[in-house]
Amino acid sequence: MPQIKNISIIGGSGQQGTPILKALLLSKHFTITAITRSSSPSTSPPGITVTRGDYSSSFLESALKNQDALVIILGVAAPKDLQSRIITAAASACVPWVLPCEFGPDGASREMMDGLPVLAAKKGVRDEIEAAGDSGWLGIVCGLWFDVNLKNAFFGLNIKERTVRLYDEGTTVLSTSTLDQVGCGVVKLLSLPSEKLLKYRNSFVYINSFHVSQLDIFHSLLKATSTEEAAWKVTKVPVHNAITEGRNALAAGDYKGGLDMFVGMMFKEGAGGDFRPKSNNGDLGLVEENLDEVVAQVVKKVEAA
Repeated sequence: MPQIKNISIIGGSGQQGTPILKALLLSKHFTITAITRSSSPSTSPPGITVTRGDYSSSFLESALKNQDALVIILGVAAPKDLQSRIITAAASACVPWVLPCEFGPDGASREMMDGLPVLAAKKGVRDEIEAAGDSGWLGIVCGLWFDVNLKNAFFGLNIKERTVRLYDEGTTVLSTSTLDQVGCGVVKLLSLPSEKLLKYRNSFVYINSFHVSQLDIFHSLLKATSTEEAAWKVTKVPVHNAITEGRNALAAGDYKGGLDMFVGMMFKEGAGGDFRPKSNNGDLGLVEENLDEVVAQVVKKVEAA
């Protein structure tokens, strides 16, 4: 199997796709094609070929001809069958490598799979790629996106309101990654010699910026905001209760309330949110980031908003 050179990306203009596309471009290792709808207002940076079409099967297959790898990053509003159509087209075009919409929790964790229905759907996609037989999948496990989730208070720590909501005692560790670290990890992975990349075929690749608890993040926030703990309102909730309440909220159509199910599972001891033993950072040559530096950057953005 030849070294990867030609890469297509679908969904490269969104919050997650932009840093991945940027990292691929800056590496100068690849010829990159952004595939997008004709009606999309999105633009791509110089140096990237943009192929626009109607996302029909014939268009997708034609757009994916002679590509070595495909990165798929679809938004939550994307049609439910779109990724399946893309995978079928990639198989017909004989694309050797597909990075499907993983970029999150560990799909190899049985408890995480049982606790988060969205992961079951992701497994169906991986199975579909394997069944097609012409492509191999590479599943990027990066945990929660650290900078995005801290900025939006999804870790239970609200910078603007100075509140902290701990799951249990706040000491459970999870593995998490910044947007830029994931972009760098994708570049490192797809730059591997073909014989080394083959060992990851149809398996997960684990990328992280750090392995931290809520208290670790809180203590870093105290430094970044030059505040004392007394300036923050700290509450605690049993993680099992949070997950149950989040699941009930989601069932009632409250998607924001449903975040407790998702984030709570990540902070549930032994559920798979902490994947330190599986980390592939060393194999890929990735260096963990400095928590205090990243937190300070997030605080600066929040306070400037």
